[in-house]
Formats: sequence, C-alpha cells, structure tokens
Amino acid sequence: MSKRRKRGIITEDILGDLADNEVNMGNLAGMSSDSASDIADFGYNSAIGHDDPFSQKTSREKIIFKGIDLIHPNPMQPRRTIPTRVRQYFHSSAIEDMQYFFDMWLKEINLERQENFPLRAYLEGKETQRTADVENIDEEIGQISSAPKMGTLQAALMQVVDLAASIMRDGLTNPISIAQVGSSQYEIETGERRWLAYHLLNWQYPNTGWDKIPSRQLVDGVSIWRQANENNVRADLNAIAMARQFALLLMDILRDEKHFDPFDAFENEKDFYAQVANGTVYRVPRHQGEKLLNAMNLENPVQLRQYRSLLRLPYDVWEWADDLNWTEGFIRTAILSKAENDEDKIRLAYKQTKLEGYTVTNDTVYQELLRKSPSKNKSSKPKYTYKHFSKTLGDKVYNYLTNLSGKDRENTVAYLREMLDSLES
Repeated sequence: MSKRRKRGIITEDILGDLADNEVNMGNLAGMSSDSASDIADFGYNSAIGHDDPFSQKTSREKIIFKGIDLIHPNPMQPRRTIPTRVRQYFHSSAIEDMQYFFDMWLKEINLERQENFPLRAYLEGKETQRTADVENIDEEIGQISSAPKMGTLQAALMQVVDLAASIMRDGLTNPISIAQVGSSQYEIETGERRWLAYHLLNWQYPNTGWDKIPSRQLVDGVSIWRQANENNVRADLNAIAMARQFALLLMDILRDEKHFDPFDAFENEKDFYAQVANGTVYRVPRHQGEKLLNAMNLENPVQLRQYRSLLRLPYDVWEWADDLNWTEGFIRTAILSKAENDEDKIRLAYKQTKLEGYTVTNDTVYQELLRKSPSKNKSSKPKYTYKHFSKTLGDKVYNYLTNLSGKDRENTVAYLREMLDSLES
C-alpha cells in the first residue's frame, strides 16, 4: 500500500490552502500496445477524456502518416520544448515557417557560442567537439579536455537534434499522439519533440520522406490527464512545468463550478495558469486530493501548495526558471525564502541566471536592480500573513496531523473544521 493510501483523511480537505511511442517502419506489426498513453487511458474523468477502462481499446485508430505541416503543438502543454528566447520565431507549422524558425534558432545559438553550430555533424554521427577525446575515456580525468558548457538555447536544441539523429539512424519507435481539430488540422497530445525532430530533418534533408510522421489519432480529443501521465512517467518536468500541470488539472476538476478564460485570452501564458493561483478561492475539492497527487506523481498534499505558489512568481522569474529547469526546492530555498517582494525575487533569480551563464534580454535593466540592496524588514513584530503562516506553521500543522491516529485524528480534524467554518462565517 502506498504512503498516500495510508494517510486516511486527506488534510487538504480541511486546510484547503495547504494544497491551496516511435514506429520502426520495418517492424510496425511488432509494436507494443502498452505505451504510457495506453496505460493512461485507464485514467480520469476529464471533459475531453474517458473514465471507461475499456476506452483504450476503442479511443484509438491505427497508426497513420500525417503531414507535419498539418500538426501543431498544444499551447497549454506543461512541458516547453522551445526556450522562451526563440519562441518569438515560431509562427505556424507550415514548412516554410518551421524552416525559418529553426534557422533563427540556429543563428541565436551561433551568437551564444560565438562560433557555428555543427548541426549536420551531429545528425550524421560525425566527430564533434564533444566526442573529440572519446578514445581517451579510460584515461585519467585530468588528461581529458572537457567540452565547454552548453548555453540554454543549444542544450534545448540538442535534445531535438539527438532525437532526430536517432530517428534518422533507427527509425521512429513510438508514434506521436494527435487529435483532430477542425477539418484538416491536428493537435499534439504527446510527442512535440518528435514532431520537431521531423521538421528539423525535413529542413536539412528535403524531399526524402520526413514531411510525414507516424501518428496515433485519438478520437476522444486531447486529454490533459493522459498528458499528465505521459509527462510524469518520464519524471523530468521542471518546477514551472509542474506548476502548469497542477493548474491545468485543477481547472479541469473545477470546470463545472468556476469560469476560466481560454489560453488565447492572455498576453502572457503564465496568466492563464495563474487563474487558480489563489488557494482560498480555488480550493482543491474534498476527495479530489488523491486524484491530483496520483496524476502528478506526488506523495504529499503540501507539494500541491508549493507548486501552486509558483503561479504567483513574477513573469521574468517564471521564464528564467523554466528555461534553466530549476526545481521547486531550489526556487523555494534560493529565492522565495529570501525575498520580501517581487523585486527581491527578480534580483535573486537574475543573479542566479548570471551564475549559470544564461543570456537575459534587457540585461542593463536587471544590472541596475542587482546593484540595489535587498529589502530588509526591520520590524521585530510577528507577521500575521498567509506567507508567514505557510512558511512557519503550515507544514508543522500538517506533519502534526499525520502523526495522529484513530480518535485523536478524528477529533482534531473535527475541531479544525469547526474552527475554519467559524472563520469563514
């Protein structure tokens, strides 16, 4: 039995703000049907998903080849494959637009590296700077020259390039999952990086068959719960992606009782997810905590609150943390615990970006901010605020409750519920 199943009463029900597959074309017939997407079909009752355990057998069609120009990413996907700085060059999935996009991404990397990026060498498995000393890997470490650290733009592209090289060498072993939107367009549920790899190969090797990608078409539309399962099976979502995931799932849970504006209603994508940033207004409903924890592969409802808190980050910190793949623990201890206001958060985060070699737009504005002294709270009086409670007492209350058992827990829960009901009235 998992730790979550042993917990008994879910305490975020009482203290709401604590929460507040690529196909090898030569072996298509032998492909396993038990992908993460298939397993996820046993999932949850989403507005666009199935709660029927037999739906996995009926919700999919056979593997088909679709033109990569007819497919586009899901803009709400929690994982961001494309770094913030080059997202401005992405206009559409049309072949010409995607070639322009990759060309601009490559130019930005060349500026970051101060030399040309050897794209073809990586794709074709030729020697590059990172493999120059490969014959000496068994020598003493001091005798091997280390490759220079990659910038964030190059590191993100390398994930696509390495995947493209693998596909070119071995074929696709796991098709992407798509859902039809409109008469002839398709949206990606899982496989955005694979789709980008095909566009990259089509750009570099035109008219050689990379303009169509093996796809599994979903008849029930894109499901955020299947998407969450896929994302968390891979277990490499950064903190911002996890915050997006939390927001999407909670909005889906609350869709019948709360109104949420659509993604394209916001100028900045963070504001879409921040619609559920207020844990008092958008509480995790009773008996839904376990569902959220399971979908996000978390153990403790306090983690839901911690990821929700990231929805209140300043825009700049949100983007930098996403591009640099910061963890929730790092953001909490290195930035949030030391900051008194948003300016402090930006200053501390900017300082960290410089330590990691990240290139920030409008650098002079942040340099001036860095020269300022951090805010000092000179008052010695206790701060009766939500922030103070969540940092000093929230986790202690939760941990205390988890150590209670039997009648003691029931009586304490009842006492707390009465106290909260009294406050709310």
